[in-house]
Amino acid sequence: MKSDTHSVCLYGSAHDLRKAINTFLKEGLSKNYKLLYFGPERDVIPSKETTDGLPYNLDDLLGSKTLEIIDFEKSYVKNGVFDPVRQISFLQEAAVRAIKEGYNGLGVAGEGTAILESGTKMEELLKYEASVSDLVEESPVTAYCLYDSSRIDQSSALEISRLHPYTLRESGFSVNEDYYRAPRRTLEYDTASRLDICRGTANSLLQMFRMKSIYVEEHEENVSKLASAIAKEMALDSFTMPVLKWPERYTT
Repeated sequence: MKSDTHSVCLYGSAHDLRKAINTFLKEGLSKNYKLLYFGPERDVIPSKETTDGLPYNLDDLLGSKTLEIIDFEKSYVKNGVFDPVRQISFLQEAAVRAIKEGYNGLGVAGEGTAILESGTKMEELLKYEASVSDLVEESPVTAYCLYDSSRIDQSSALEISRLHPYTLRESGFSVNEDYYRAPRRTLEYDTASRLDICRGTANSLLQMFRMKSIYVEEHEENVSKLASAIAKEMALDSFTMPVLKWPERYTT
């Protein structure tokens, strides 16, 4: 598993939540990361019961501000509104501060169920989770997203899970298979966007060819027809085939 991860934990009990938080603490401290927990203090404080024998003391972590607990109303749903852009900006700034303070990076864990319960649309939450994945790829940030499976429906749980490369289970971290299937859901959108770009470029070039020479225009059309015929025989993918077609078919 890569050193900086974006993981999801769908927990079903207070015990499971405490275990997830404990994993977050141990992993973060082993990498000398500044730690932020977004959620009520009651989620973390009971972890004292599970920290006996471990190489850290929760009171010391809180006292030194190596660990900070940030309430929902001061983070996720500030002023009663969840703003994905604001939250990502907050995390980016926190990561920069952590480095300046001498840490190797930033570890973030958040109980995200309250985001949905605040009335936030699923689209906004998914936008945020996708942005967190980008942040983890670009910065020394590890993110643990915690969701109470008893408070969200199965469909929502699946949508959320698909945006996390890793999942935290009873046995530890594992690759999230749903994550690798998720891009298929957006393939049509991505393909359409790329086709629009290709078609626009092709039409612009076509206009230039028309101004230069009728022969060139006819030559381009013949090349397109030949390329399309070859592509059909080769059974190329659904993106390549339309790109090869004669651009006039897409003009309005």
